[in-house]
Amino acid sequence: MIIEKYQDVARRIGCETFTAEIAGMECKFGFGGIHGARKKYISSGEFVNIDVSSMYPSIMLKDKLLSRSAARDDYRLIYERKEANPSPSLKILLNSVYGAMNEPYNPLYDPSRLRKVTKYGQLYMLDLIEKL
Repeated sequence: MIIEKYQDVARRIGCETFTAEIAGMECKFGFGGIHGARKKYISSGEFVNIDVSSMYPSIMLKDKLLSRSAARDDYRLIYERKEANPSPSLKILLNSVYGAMNEPYNPLYDPSRLRKVTKYGQLYMLDLIEKL
């Protein structure tokens, strides 16, 4: 499991903002993500910008972190439908469940799972960075 692989980092995510060296670059961890860039980097040529598609919805399903109030089977069906036929409206619907997990007056409110989704996302990104 990803938490076990990065135990030291996992303990600190969500508790504090901290800096760690990842792949030879200083990266700052906070609740909102991992941020890092080479200082005063100048170059030319082709650059690749990659987006992780449906990251939080994928984590909520794979790691069983969907709000305990949500209908898991319905969420999975919407997720599979979006994967088969990408649709901006389905993407918004899937991602809005994550946001609703942080709203106290929403039936999907589940801050514990929301924090875990965020933490797992950072750990998965850390793992991807190290592999690349």
